Amino acid sequence: MDEQKGGFVILCADDDLEFNYLLSWDVKDHRNDIDLYFVENGVDLYNYLTHKGKYSDLAFSPAPDLILVDLVLPALDFNAFQVFIKNDPGLRDVPVVVMTSTAVGLDINEVFPYQVSGFIEKPVKLRDLRRLLNAIGKDKGFPEIREKPGD
Repeated sequence: MDEQKGGFVILCADDDLEFNYLLSWDVKDHRNDIDLYFVENGVDLYNYLTHKGKYSDLAFSPAPDLILVDLVLPALDFNAFQVFIKNDPGLRDVPVVVMTSTAVGLDINEVFPYQVSGFIEKPVKLRDLRRLLNAIGKDKGFPEIREKPGD
């Protein structure tokens, strides 16, 4: 985690505004040291990660500690995105979690040959997402998103 940021940064790339709202509410309800940033298409995802256009100010587009991305995000060639992440020295160690409506029985290494730390089936259940993020983050020193009674 970069000490210049306000907290642990998750970049969520999904065009489902309802999901983005629920994710924001859920994470903030469980942790106040996790900063969420959202993009809704592949163009904005690349611009955010390369700090171009409206994402040029690092105060409003800090480097992510984790990227959560919809496999079918508009204007995103996912294979090219994987190569981009793999070849960028500043991003290659950033965990990428893929959200997909594709069957979970697929071979993750065959479908996602590069920088993918995990995937979760849509519709995403926030409890399952919390557990996946905690499992990925355990070895990387990420803050745990704890379950609350009644979750």
